Amino acid sequence: MKILFRLVILVLLSGPASLLWAQQPDGGYPESYLLRHTGARAVALGGAYTAVVNEPAALFYNPAGLAFMSERAQVSTMFTLLEFGRQHNMIAYGQTFGEFIGIGAGVNNFTAGTFTARNGAGDPLGEYSNQQLAVQGGFGIRIAEASASIGVAGKYLLNTLKGPNIRGDGWAIDIGTKIQVAKLLSVGIAVDNIAGEMKWNNEAALVEKIPFTLRAGVAAEFGFDERVYTARTTVLGSEKVVREQANAYALVSLEGSIRRFDRAPSFALGVEIAPAKVLAFRGGTAFYADNTDGSSRWFNFDSYGVGIAIKPDIKELPFQFSLEYALASDVLANKSISHHLALLLKF
Repeated sequence: MKILFRLVILVLLSGPASLLWAQQPDGGYPESYLLRHTGARAVALGGAYTAVVNEPAALFYNPAGLAFMSERAQVSTMFTLLEFGRQHNMIAYGQTFGEFIGIGAGVNNFTAGTFTARNGAGDPLGEYSNQQLAVQGGFGIRIAEASASIGVAGKYLLNTLKGPNIRGDGWAIDIGTKIQVAKLLSVGIAVDNIAGEMKWNNEAALVEKIPFTLRAGVAAEFGFDERVYTARTTVLGSEKVVREQANAYALVSLEGSIRRFDRAPSFALGVEIAPAKVLAFRGGTAFYADNTDGSSRWFNFDSYGVGIAIKPDIKELPFQFSLEYALASDVLANKSISHHLALLLKF
């Protein structure tokens, strides 16, 4: 297993980088919705989520995080209502079996809305609508004495343009790793959309390559009210150390990413502060990123997110849940903002 783990790290660090420079920027971003942040927590952290992943949305960021969930089944959903009839929705399931294996499955859906198509002369051709869908499944395995994990996810892609009945089908693979360091730091590395492509049913039988994304991040959690005390066992009376999980904490996450066609990497910083067990505040921004004109600069706050999570502790319910909201930047909206609602269930 250690040899396998080292091999995955080598592929993550060296393979995508060589491909990045070998390929020429000869196209746009097919299936660009796959580049959108998925999950209210990830959105609120400004996308600095690859090292944090510990719930079903890990499937869309770093499948290695599936191995760090609990054995209780979890379901995560997100609904985003955007301007101009656009929608971005997600639902994902995940849980672990035993101490070392986690699985997940989910659907990532983007709808561009309905629009009037016109020919070159401006004559209307009818009402068209576009829907893009990614059906994804994956697993994570904990190795190296359970302090690290590797994960793999595959996705089936469907893009339909209703009206002219144009359709594209495709596949892509995500791989990642997550490493816990000294129970304080978490390191995550992931590559999304490896070997991804879309095949279209038009006369030209067009095949488009999907741009991959390489991400690496580090996150640290600081507990405010963690309790550590010594207790005696009831059978032998020997002492043991008991550590109670902190209810109040601060999380800081830093992430760098680069995708095909990018001229420079982008960097994001996310912060989450939970003053109590039932409440968490989040915020994040890209502090170095590309501008819309193709240049790059520091402290580019065009990409940001803020959010809140409310986690009621209702003991009468047979499940736990968290209500989450995130507000983020949206360059296509009139007010340049988007709203994201999410529900996380733990059964």
